[in-house]
Amino acid sequence: MLPPEQASFAAVVWFVQAKGWRADLGPVCKEFGVAHLTPDCIFKQISVEVVGGSEVSQGFNVPMSATESIPYALLFHLHPLVGKFFIVSPSATLQAAFVRSQGTGYSRLPNEIAQWSFESEIAFWLASLGKIRQLMRKQRVPDLR
Repeated sequence: MLPPEQASFAAVVWFVQAKGWRADLGPVCKEFGVAHLTPDCIFKQISVEVVGGSEVSQGFNVPMSATESIPYALLFHLHPLVGKFFIVSPSATLQAAFVRSQGTGYSRLPNEIAQWSFESEIAFWLASLGKIRQLMRKQRVPDLR
């Protein structure tokens, strides 16, 4: 049996695999060094826009080619001028973090510097899953469970 935090992370992964839409992340795979794991760079994605103060977009991506277990998930948090990106293991452990400022490329962040921001990102998805499910039901998207 999985610990609760892993089970909750697994529920988000399952939801993204079942309800996410196709997203081609193209060169991002190469930049992040995951192209060998996901050669086609095609993902299932759920993203949300959080409005209030400043608009931000947050996304959760799972490689589309994954069948039984995911090799990793890719999360993003986009502010108007800066984006944060996290590569996450199937057990919700931070593998790598990147930042991209408007007009620049991706820069690798040491995990110890990105850890707090990463934990906030995971907490957001765990806390928001129920609400996201409800919104998608209201849009008449069938639940595939």
